Amino acid sequence: MSLQLDRMEIEEEGRDDAVRLARAIHKQLGPLSGPVPVHDIALALDIVEIREEELDGFEAALITQPERDIGSIVVNLKSDRRRRRFSLGHELGHFLQADHVLNQPDGFLCSKRDMVEQDLNAARYEVEANRFAIELLAPPEMVRPALRGFPDLDKAQRLAERLDLSFVAAARRYAELHDESLAVIICRDSVVSYMARGPGFPFLLAGRGSRVPLPASTTDRLTSMELVDPRDWLAKPAGTELSLQTLHQRDGHSISLLHAVRETDE
Repeated sequence: MSLQLDRMEIEEEGRDDAVRLARAIHKQLGPLSGPVPVHDIALALDIVEIREEELDGFEAALITQPERDIGSIVVNLKSDRRRRRFSLGHELGHFLQADHVLNQPDGFLCSKRDMVEQDLNAARYEVEANRFAIELLAPPEMVRPALRGFPDLDKAQRLAERLDLSFVAAARRYAELHDESLAVIICRDSVVSYMARGPGFPFLLAGRGSRVPLPASTTDRLTSMELVDPRDWLAKPAGTELSLQTLHQRDGHSISLLHAVRETDE
């Protein structure tokens, strides 16, 4: 039996707000024991076709009209399955938020960078579509069990497996919702390609394209959380104890977790 959702009620509760929209969907879904069924959710909310095709130059597309009566979504078959799940959620976010103005005559085209964009100076619609996707795929109540205890990237890895998320998306969500002050740094050959700070984490010195002092590379090995010099990482290091944990991956890629503790917090 196909999933049944009341789109009118969801949009009324959501009022074009990404977080409220996702929560309204979960309210109708009820408790889940496994990954969020984003494909079934989209079909239940007037997405009439979902296709996977090899795409060049963009990650996903939404084909619809300004009225959003129905829509079709295309996701990039070249991308990892978990990225495709996030891309589907992203396009569904554009579809359900009626104030998102189409960026193409017949819908939206979204790039790989659009799928990770969180900078409030970036296109508002892409930020909001990403917020909807992560709130849908990793609602707080499903993330909460991973947040117990001391911060550890291993917990983010297990969260990714349990919710069928990419490791990057899971780590970002882990840092965002944890009670401790955390940041996630994605690098290749110690050069930053992406970073995300959790609430209250101090401003970082590094930005995209900056080289950062990571521990020696050991492929596919997760380091322990070790104290590092905050002067190497923070714009205002005084009074902050900083720890770093890194998972080195293939081809020079790495993902790191920074944990900041202010002296007044101890």
